[in-house]
Amino acid sequence: GPAGGAAGESRRTRVRRQAGRMAEGLTWLWRQPLLRTTALLVAGSNLLFRALFLLMIVLLAEEGAGPAAIGVLVGVAGGCGMLGALVAGRIGRTLRMNSLVIGANWAWALLMCVLAFGGGLWPAAIAYTAMWFVGPIWNVAVGTYQLAVTPDGLRGRVLSASSLLANGALSLGALAGGLLLDGFGVRAAAAVLAGWMVLMALAATFSRPVRLATMTAISAPAEPVPAEAPAPAEPRRTPAGASPDAPH
Repeated sequence: GPAGGAAGESRRTRVRRQAGRMAEGLTWLWRQPLLRTTALLVAGSNLLFRALFLLMIVLLAEEGAGPAAIGVLVGVAGGCGMLGALVAGRIGRTLRMNSLVIGANWAWALLMCVLAFGGGLWPAAIAYTAMWFVGPIWNVAVGTYQLAVTPDGLRGRVLSASSLLANGALSLGALAGGLLLDGFGVRAAAAVLAGWMVLMALAATFSRPVRLATMTAISAPAEPVPAEAPAPAEPRRTPAGASPDAPH
């Protein structure tokens, strides 16, 4: 009926409006060289981490670890992530943006190589938990910079666009991880993921926008400006011969 048609048209209008806003945010994001590069690096690392999570579960199961061991590994990794979050602000205020972006990606690449070629369960588990420590430092620096440079009126739209890229990569990572494990096995899949992370680190290293980002990753808050002291009140003039306290 007319009511149903109006409701459907209203939904289509809302969807078109939201899609237009997201497209506007994505367009603005894409025109910012450093934000575009970091958004792609975030998507690439998210793809790896989702595939790696599946890989670690299969690796532990093949090594005879039970569900409790898998839970302990995830818990320890989460604790490393909390430690990374605690120091993220201090590190971000100390390091330049280019050093942090390149350093984080190379740290993941090296740890991924240890995980893939370390030759045992313990090196893989230690490397995996250490990778969780780096994640919050990277996320805080990139997220803070994005919020700082995005105009107020576009922040929600840019955040939606960057979240679309990051979360879309998670779904692709789960698919890629499953295909790699099914087709090549754990060790070969780990080697492929290590190669992917090395390529990501090389891309960050040779990216011109990243190399030119010499600002501090997280800017220190500005010092409060002291209020100016009020000018002294001008003394009241009194007519000659009159008492200063006399009304006039």
